[in-house]
Amino acid sequence: MAEGRRSRVSVASSAEGVQAPKFVQQVTPKIEGTTAMFKCQVTGKPIPDVKWYLDGDELMTGGNFTVNSEPLTGFQSLEVSNVHEYGNAEYMCKAINGGGMVSSTVELTIGRRKSKSDDDTTDDDGVEKTAPKFIEQIVPEIDGNT
Repeated sequence: MAEGRRSRVSVASSAEGVQAPKFVQQVTPKIEGTTAMFKCQVTGKPIPDVKWYLDGDELMTGGNFTVNSEPLTGFQSLEVSNVHEYGNAEYMCKAINGGGMVSSTVELTIGRRKSKSDDDTTDDDGVEKTAPKFIEQIVPEIDGNT
């Protein structure tokens, strides 16, 4: 579940033919199983240099991360395998060129799904699970008297 989105723009004085980066589509997360896919689209002239960040640390392809960029269309994506290992985190896409910088950030909150075993009313031996209860009132005994 995406909790919040933020965008940031920084524009330098524009030279002729230079266009600051701009998000045509903000970063959007999609989770399927244990994989998260973050997608966005960025434009600008010259073609912006695009980087992805996880909680402020730059990400590159390797391990659980796959970064894809289509410079001509501006489509960008970040695929995160085993996303649950990273818990709640902030993912950011930053685009920079001679015209400025723009970023799009999304906070990803991962909740625990209720498993089938959370709903089970029997243990492994087939015995029904019930909360403990008193079947007889406890009466304190002091010096042999009740």
